[in-house]
Amino acid sequence: MQDGGDRSGWDTPMKSAIESLIRSARVVVVDDEPANVAVLTRLLAVEGFSNVVSFTDSPAAAEALDDLEAIAPDLLVLDLFMPPPDGFAVLDRVRRQLPEDDYLPVLVLTADSSPEAKQRALSNGANDFLTKPFDLSEAVLRIRNLLETRVLHVHLQQHSDALQARLDEHEAVERDAEIRHGRLTAEVTRVLDGVGLFMVFQPIMRLSDDVFTGAEALSRFTTEPVRSPETWFANAAEIGRGVELELFAIRKAVHEAQALPPDMFLSVNASPHTLLHRELLPIVEGSARPMVVELTEHEHVEDYAQLERRLGELRQLGARIAVDDTGTGYASLQHILRLHPELIKLDRFFVTGIDTDPVRRGLATALVQFSEDIGATLVAEGIETEAELRVLRELGIEHGQGYFIARPSPLPLRLGWPIAANH
Repeated sequence: MQDGGDRSGWDTPMKSAIESLIRSARVVVVDDEPANVAVLTRLLAVEGFSNVVSFTDSPAAAEALDDLEAIAPDLLVLDLFMPPPDGFAVLDRVRRQLPEDDYLPVLVLTADSSPEAKQRALSNGANDFLTKPFDLSEAVLRIRNLLETRVLHVHLQQHSDALQARLDEHEAVERDAEIRHGRLTAEVTRVLDGVGLFMVFQPIMRLSDDVFTGAEALSRFTTEPVRSPETWFANAAEIGRGVELELFAIRKAVHEAQALPPDMFLSVNASPHTLLHRELLPIVEGSARPMVVELTEHEHVEDYAQLERRLGELRQLGARIAVDDTGTGYASLQHILRLHPELIKLDRFFVTGIDTDPVRRGLATALVQFSEDIGATLVAEGIETEAELRVLRELGIEHGQGYFIARPSPLPLRLGWPIAANH
């Protein structure tokens, strides 16, 4: 049989897929002459069309076609002159049901060869017109061509629906992101306006004589919804105001730290971007006490040379540099090698259970030696038990902080300054 249409530009998988869809398409034949229906049905079966539904009773066909979704035709082969409702009426009922973006091809097979019948049929929505008696090969070819168009239309519609679904999803994500951005902006702005942020200070103790030598300033948030400080700063960074919030907290810490004894240093946390911001230098310069700036590990350092220059400027103002969370990631070790900090803070992960874990003790021992070699002070974080404190002292770690020594609290601290820890 002749191949319908030029598919020379299609690859083999596409040809096979289209051919499979054509052969499985549902063809509905409506003709009041049973002989015509039988001949056409057998011919389609021989050609591999296995999903053919036929009607020789036009009222039954009209009733069935009144529910297109249920019968789900891919092609309608329709006679015109039948007992009421005739083919024109059936065609009109079918077309009124179809959505505007749907395409259901209709092939009219009729004995009326008059131009008027053809014009009326095509005007009413028929896609092709063939008069009886018809050439069987031509009829099958026309059916194939119409089905091919139907298959391609359905494929295009599905592709369009998928694109629309992705577009809708993207727009929904953008709407949600916009709503989230607006909410976070309002929350962070409220904090920057002075509502919901307060500072607490955790003492740092010299372990050799139990004297508090400094305090780390930590941010706490009361604004709803309740979130950790890390989440607040991450949310601020998400909307492009992370540095602004960090600087706000550092200013607040410097101001409140005036209540500390004058010989105590103040330690504040700053990300690489905040360290590079021009407003940090005057804040440090205006501090009434020595300052330690702790470099956090949460951001990637894009330009170490630029950061080294800024740290040099901070050192000229009397500040010391600390690297926070040492041991928990590659970045903190790289910070130590590149930035030569005066303080190295051993993360609490390596302090917790150090009295029972030889691996943790081994790492701490190595860091004690490393700190001595580079002239840095080692500070152990997260000390929570007397046994941990005892082991840290035995290892020669110089300074420490943690709940066992003193919990973070607002100023003025409940503890006197300077005093021995009450453990």
